[in-house]
Amino acid sequence: MKRLLTLLSTCILVGGLLCACVAPPPSQPTSPPKSTSDEIAEEIIVRINAEREALGLEPFVVNEHLMLMARWRSQDMVDGDYFSHDPALGHPTLADFCGQLGYDSLHAPMENLVYIELADGQSLDGIANATVESWRDSPSHWRLIASPDIEMTGVGVVVGNDRVIVTQLFWTGGISTPVTARQYNRPAP
Repeated sequence: MKRLLTLLSTCILVGGLLCACVAPPPSQPTSPPKSTSDEIAEEIIVRINAEREALGLEPFVVNEHLMLMARWRSQDMVDGDYFSHDPALGHPTLADFCGQLGYDSLHAPMENLVYIELADGQSLDGIANATVESWRDSPSHWRLIASPDIEMTGVGVVVGNDRVIVTQLFWTGGISTPVTARQYNRPAP
């Protein structure tokens, strides 16, 4: 298949540091209906888990709170026309998103980001593959994906303004994972 996507940049936040958003999250967390973006997010998880299994690792468990925070995060970047882990002054952080779901800042997840620019009229085919390839080609991104210590993930994909922003969030099996978060786990697709 002819490669239609141009990967402009990727970045990562390691060590559980906080990252930022440009617009505040909605006041009441809701799960939107399934969309093409959600289907792409699920396909990214399927592909990442296949890579983990090839490495002899357990597949990630999908955490619905991480999925929701990842969608919020990606939407904020599209709406705010930015791509960064760092917040603009006065804008909420990933810890603020955690707070919307009842967690404290000690439980902020780790993050991978991808920005994909779309050509005029370009379809969304290939986004999942391009995203996983981008992370595989980046040692710092891949370190999180291939870590045996990380057990939960959530992916948010938002398409807007001729771009796609993908956020992948992670919680480890240790103290960075809120105990109550496990009730929002589900098997990967």
